[in-house]
Amino acid sequence: MISGLGQNGFGHQALEIFSKMLADGEKPNMVTFATVFSASSQLKQIALGKSLHGFSLKYGFMDKVDIIFQTSLLHMYANSGNIHHARKIFDEMSERNMVSWNIIMDAFFSNGLFGKALSLFKEMISAGWRYPRSSIITLVLQICGISTDIRMGKEVHGFMLKCIKGILDPESALECNSIIDMYIKAGDLESAILLFDRMPERNLVTWTTLILGYGIHGLSVEALEAFNEMKRSGISPDEIAFIAILSACNHGGLLNEGRELSIL
Repeated sequence: MISGLGQNGFGHQALEIFSKMLADGEKPNMVTFATVFSASSQLKQIALGKSLHGFSLKYGFMDKVDIIFQTSLLHMYANSGNIHHARKIFDEMSERNMVSWNIIMDAFFSNGLFGKALSLFKEMISAGWRYPRSSIITLVLQICGISTDIRMGKEVHGFMLKCIKGILDPESALECNSIIDMYIKAGDLESAILLFDRMPERNLVTWTTLILGYGIHGLSVEALEAFNEMKRSGISPDEIAFIAILSACNHGGLLNEGRELSIL
């Protein structure tokens, strides 16, 4: 019951059942603690998380090796914003999987610690994890874009091309969209356009990202050309694409063109 409530977003109710179980004298097992850690992570309450951690120590579960238990504890601290404890749990893990790496990197990213998140990515690769999941690659590219670390972004792009082809397709729309977005945010529009031109398939997100990039760099004419080319290719713009092109037209002084688009 605790697991079902936690998995369906009822963290408070799951913890109430857990408290009742303890009051009734029932001894929780490792799976129970992993479940309540996950339920607690939804509530983002550091004090509660520490209390649950203390309970697990009392029952001696921290002395046992279980990656699900440890990963749930890591996620609880990371999701509550307790980076210090999250990193401590991560460092003490006897075994790590891709999920645990993803959790700790995302925790650093969410708290604005971009440099530490990138250092963890390098540490993960050095530790032999040559095939990171798509969400990690997307996260790292996002960090590179926000922090304008174009050198690291290009390294990740090259890493994708050399090491993980077949695991993550470097020519797929999902991965390419992330790389294009990274280049644009980092100020390297030329590399973004080169990658865009090499893509065998482009979706609405791809086109919208390019249009936004042109707008950010003040190239309203190019943004309008891309918008029209997108429509000619058979892709219909959505609200976000319209906002992107209207913004580009307004910033570039193409007021008439923007007005024409606004009445479509």
